[in-house]
Amino acid sequence: MTRQGVRRVAVLVARHGPALVVGLCVLGAVSLGSAAWLYTNPPTTEVTDATEQVSVRSDLHTSAVVTENNTLYPEGTTVRDQPVYFVSATPTATVSVRTAVSPSDPGATRVNQSLALVVRGVRDGQVFWEETRVLASDEVRPTNGTATTNATVDMRRVYGNVRAVTNDVGTAGSVEVLLRMEVGYETARYSGTESETVPVQLTERWYSIDRASIEQADSTPVTRTVVVPQRNRLGYQLPGVLGGVALVLGGATGVLFTRLDDPVALERELQRDRYAEWISSGELDSAVGERFVSLQSLEDVVDLAIDTHRRVIFDAERELYAVIDGDIVYYYDPSGRYSSVSDSDTDDRYGGFVFDQ
Repeated sequence: MTRQGVRRVAVLVARHGPALVVGLCVLGAVSLGSAAWLYTNPPTTEVTDATEQVSVRSDLHTSAVVTENNTLYPEGTTVRDQPVYFVSATPTATVSVRTAVSPSDPGATRVNQSLALVVRGVRDGQVFWEETRVLASDEVRPTNGTATTNATVDMRRVYGNVRAVTNDVGTAGSVEVLLRMEVGYETARYSGTESETVPVQLTERWYSIDRASIEQADSTPVTRTVVVPQRNRLGYQLPGVLGGVALVLGGATGVLFTRLDDPVALERELQRDRYAEWISSGELDSAVGERFVSLQSLEDVVDLAIDTHRRVIFDAERELYAVIDGDIVYYYDPSGRYSSVSDSDTDDRYGGFVFDQ
């Protein structure tokens, strides 16, 4: 900070010191209080937890027992979840829907499962005929959390029925064969029903049934308030630092106020520093000048010196500023202690100036 800036601060403190001390202390106390409150009351957010969760998963499986020896499987072999089955070796298929409920309350959980074979005629994506035959339908309570429903299907018979329908439909459309599983569940809190349909492909020599799964889940949402794990520390550190700085400045201002001189004298020094480049220090001799002109401000004296291409003389002992232009002395008396005289015989003469009475 420049010398002039320091003097400005000193004048400000000298004139308004008590008010500045009170203001800074209040600001410091409020800032520190805010920092403490922010630190002890961190920001929070709401999170939602899924409670009382129940998951239900249903899987469709296919199996068949080999009834005749062949080059692929020995008789009596059970083949499961194969991409293709051969009618000559496994003419009868067993389709199963197995549902697992977790967690399961044996006394309060019920599962409804059904399997149905659907044959329908379709033309241009629209169904014009449909026949549904329920293969199995059960309402069971899960054992160890699992419920299973089985259905046996004579694939030779199904193929014969489909072939007859295909002959009747002819070129009017196509015939589709589907297997539909439907699973419903009911617990102490929740209930729901879902279904899934998979295609069944049939020929005179082989058949295939796609696998399928159904997943259902329920829960009860519970909202709770938690503290934000990663918060911005500047939120409470900044007001804390600001409060500390304000209190330190308040204390320093109080100490400075007790040590400063009269604010009027400080303002005079500040004013002298402002025009320092046009002022020279000197001593006003009694022989200088015959006429004396009083000016109202230091600025007026400086302006006159600039206009007349002269310097302002500052007499530190008398605290007078003067510009000498021939036998005329233009002066500024900031203290008001002097008045000019033109009578050289005055007994109270003091260097061309006398004290006001």
